Amino acid sequence: LLYETNSYLQYKTLISLQISEELYQRLPKPNNEQNAPPSLCVTPYPQSTEFNQYRNINIENNIKIIDAAIQDIISYYEKKEISSEEPDT
Repeated sequence: LLYETNSYLQYKTLISLQISEELYQRLPKPNNEQNAPPSLCVTPYPQSTEFNQYRNINIENNIKIIDAAIQDIISYYEKKEISSEEPDT
């Protein structure tokens, strides 16, 4: 949870710098990193490879299938000129 909070604050900095910086200063450093950057402003952004352990290829493939089905339905409706306000027959 600490690591995710740290990553969240790094991304949130773009929106609200002062609040993010205050939270970062009070957050314990992961693994007692003595060489951690002194400020969130000079902390490097998290890399996507750091989150590979949370990636689930099966879910990604299922979402691609669902997305393709939705796109097929939309194009069918457009081709048949069916509006969403017409009752289904």
